[in-house]
Amino acid sequence: MNESALDIKGQEIVDQAYELVELVELAYREGTAAHVVEKGLFQKLLEMGYQALGYLFALHGACDEGERVE
Repeated sequence: MNESALDIKGQEIVDQAYELVELVELAYREGTAAHVVEKGLFQKLLEMGYQALGYLFALHGACDEGERVE
C-alpha cells in the first residue's frame, strides 16, 4: 500500500472518531435512551477497531522479514 493510501486509511479512522462524538451529541439533542446510545457506540467502536487493525496490517505490508528463526 502506498503512502497516500495509508494516509487515507488513517484519516478514515480519525473521521470515525468524530462520528462517535457526533453520535453522542445527536443522542443528547434528541434525548435518546442511554442503552440505545451504548449499543450504537459499541457498534461504531467495533467498526473502528476493525479499520484500525486493517491499518496496522497495511502498515506492516507483506511482513516478509526473511527467514524464520527457530
